[in-house]
Amino acid sequence: MSLVELAVSMFIVSIVLAGVSSVFVGVMRSSQRASVTTSTSADARIATEQITRELRVAVRPKGENSAIVSATPDSVTFYALLNRTGSAVTGTIVPTRVRYSYNGTCVQRITTPGNEIINPAATGPFYTWATGTETRCLLRTTVPLALGYYDSGAVENSATPATAFPVPVGGLSLLTRQNVKSIEITVTAGSAENPQTAPAVVLARVTMNNVVNDTGGIT
Repeated sequence: MSLVELAVSMFIVSIVLAGVSSVFVGVMRSSQRASVTTSTSADARIATEQITRELRVAVRPKGENSAIVSATPDSVTFYALLNRTGSAVTGTIVPTRVRYSYNGTCVQRITTPGNEIINPAATGPFYTWATGTETRCLLRTTVPLALGYYDSGAVENSATPATAFPVPVGGLSLLTRQNVKSIEITVTAGSAENPQTAPAVVLARVTMNNVVNDTGGIT
């Protein structure tokens, strides 16, 4: 083989290798994007399930004015009956104060266990939430929570579509919070490391059954 033929052969091989490499890199990037999309979708679903599960057991503690402590478009604080030990319940579950919010990088779950007050006044308060606060990042994302508050259950037969309460600056008033029966949650999992990947969005609306059936707060 002459030098010219060798050079031509090497040139052809280099073109073929470049093409194969380009296809390989494209496949790897597509696979990575699919993996990121799958992961973020699963993370968004898990976060949504966590939030809805705890809202479902929201409750107004005895002596408190509302089950919902504060409510804004991207955060909510409420009392809930959580069995945090994972063991069978043998007595009264003291309400836990739960907060979901966004700190700029992740959706946070902040919990503060309640403590019964010994020999409380006849009109209360009957519990305190002052110690034992735990903060956990529920979902790393570039997008904050989106919350809507309704005065009807998540599933109600009505000719008029449900309309969320308008949320003023500073959040819902006490009177409005007392009338909230369901909350709509939109969780968006956006990846800062892969901004080219479309965010995964999960939406759910949950009825707070204990609040709907509230007859004066738990005892």
